[in-house]
Amino acid sequence: MMRSSIIITLLLLFLLGGCAGCYKEHVVRPGQDLSVIADGYGVSQSELRRTNRLSSDYQLFEGQTLYVACRSQWREPSRPAVAKPQKSRRYKSKAKTTTGKPRKAKYNKYANQAGKVKLSWPLEGRVVRKFGEGGNATAKGIDISSATGRGVHAAQKGLVNYAGTPAAAYGPMLILDHQNGYLTVYSQLGSISVSEGGRVKKGQKLGTVGKSGYLHFEVRKGSTPVDPLLFLPAR
Repeated sequence: MMRSSIIITLLLLFLLGGCAGCYKEHVVRPGQDLSVIADGYGVSQSELRRTNRLSSDYQLFEGQTLYVACRSQWREPSRPAVAKPQKSRRYKSKAKTTTGKPRKAKYNKYANQAGKVKLSWPLEGRVVRKFGEGGNATAKGIDISSATGRGVHAAQKGLVNYAGTPAAAYGPMLILDHQNGYLTVYSQLGSISVSEGGRVKKGQKLGTVGKSGYLHFEVRKGSTPVDPLLFLPAR
């Protein structure tokens, strides 16, 4: 139990590297793109991408919630928006797995164990960011797009080792210990319906998708991130 607690503590520190602090919300309005919002707050686009874990080609949509450092104050930009954000969509398309060369050896070290650890999808939705893509934090898992409020379910039975909000940019987060050396991480939640220290069954509802419109899902061997698509069934 002591070893498990140490791993969870280290994992939280690893997840929050460079992201801890005070954040406030900004709801994307019609006609706003990332450059307009960055200009309005007087911050760089790269900082906004890093804080919200957005890839360079990610398209914002009206009503989406972004997180901005508390030190930044909004002022209306002097220039008009140059692009119209895409509308929020509900995805039903299938996720595709890739079979190319491993991105990084340390991330794929446990790929040969994937057949021994069977997980189920935590929710229905399209994978909008794959393992290894995006910034440092994003690269450690996948993002699954879904409607705000949709249920998120346990990928496998286990013990709830963490339930809380470590930083605003991550939203409510859960960490399940499957007691076989593997952990699963669920962040950007809108609500949490299980308690820390409790046990959950495979497929049990853990909470709901938050205002970001996606679930960030990770699989860890100890504190080492592994591509979740190696452990999830093809669909």
